[in-house]
Amino acid sequence: PLGVAYDQASNGVEALELVARQAAAPYALVLMDNQMPEMSGEAATRALRVRGFTGLIVGMTGDPAGSDDRTRFEHSGLDLCVDKDTPGVDAIT
Repeated sequence: PLGVAYDQASNGVEALELVARQAAAPYALVLMDNQMPEMSGEAATRALRVRGFTGLIVGMTGDPAGSDDRTRFEHSGLDLCVDKDTPGVDAIT
């Protein structure tokens, strides 16, 4: 939608694999959904940071502010967390 090249993972495990494959030319930005199958966005974000990923990670979630899931996600190593219903998010999903 934004006219930029991107790769898409259907779950957290695939996200880790994609980032690992791009090690020679790392992604500048990872857009991470919190609620994914196989591995949550929270777990995938923590794993990316442990593996040394230093690029931006922007989290998207429908979890309400103050909920345990959202709080854990926000503290997992994200640079920014936005609501899925935030104006403009539909332009990047």
